[in-house]
Amino acid sequence: LRTISFNPGSKADSKVSPVKELSELKYYNPSILFIAPEAQRRGSDTPETVRSLILQFERCIYPSAIIPIELKGRLEEELRKSNVVVLPPSYAYDHDSKKSPADVERLWEEVKILFRQAARCRSQAAHEANWIDEVAIPMIQLTLSQYSLSHVIGIKNVDSVKISPQTLLPKNDAGIPVQVKKIDYVLTLKSDDDRAESAFENMENPAECSLNQTTDDFHRRSLIAVNIEVKREHGIDPLVQLGIWSAAGFKKRKLDGDDDEAFPMPGLTIVGHIWELYIAFMNEKEQVALLGPFHIGCTDTYFGIFQIIASLTALAEWVSEDYRAWVERVIWQRLEGGRE
Repeated sequence: LRTISFNPGSKADSKVSPVKELSELKYYNPSILFIAPEAQRRGSDTPETVRSLILQFERCIYPSAIIPIELKGRLEEELRKSNVVVLPPSYAYDHDSKKSPADVERLWEEVKILFRQAARCRSQAAHEANWIDEVAIPMIQLTLSQYSLSHVIGIKNVDSVKISPQTLLPKNDAGIPVQVKKIDYVLTLKSDDDRAESAFENMENPAECSLNQTTDDFHRRSLIAVNIEVKREHGIDPLVQLGIWSAAGFKKRKLDGDDDEAFPMPGLTIVGHIWELYIAFMNEKEQVALLGPFHIGCTDTYFGIFQIIASLTALAEWVSEDYRAWVERVIWQRLEGGRE
């Protein structure tokens, strides 16, 4: 069984290069670029796997059939009580919802709670940790439970976990690595946790192996599918952290010799009410490109919350199908291919 080794580095590697502006990242190695969707459409080097992921999100970016029709009356009544004039468009309602009455009722109650909690976070200038606990994580958990995906996809807190080893960090022209940036949460392929444990047990040096861009013992066995960075309104730009973390993930794939290392690495930024998607991929020049933002909803309206749920559902389906297939074809083939 092949291993994935890492070198913890040495004190000689302790110098770091702080990044003050997002634009500085393009001068590092690998170069980290941020590309607007409309600019990318004019290009021709978008990998097929990235185009496929974008297509899966089109229904959410231009949402239709995202609210069970059974909720139309109650939603409009709730909006009128709040003196909201603009109602959700008629195409937002799903006339073919397969949800049971009990599921619809539970969904509505959870959505109302999320709306109130998001409003309270905004009005009380809550810290990002409060936005995470009160809004972001409950939103993701609601989506996974609604579609019975909690056993397939896990949510892990990585806000105290550094990119490691340091050799995975992008470097400037002087060879000095960028200052380590952490992100808040990741979505993992939870369904393969037992398989990962088994793979580690069969490695020659399991203590020197990792499936991702960390060496933390609790997280290094996790198959990271989606990266998540949360900020309160008017906080620090989340893209610096997301870009550096994504670049380290692609470098890990390259060092491991993975085929199809350009396979996309989605990331979510949640800044106050606003949820946006970025799709990271390695382009033909071996630059890390983050394509986005794709606006996938907001928590200051009921319609926006249903849009987020639809978007997270599309993302969860991509993890459980496309990402899972990539892991099978690339990760497990590499690790288990030599097993007798």
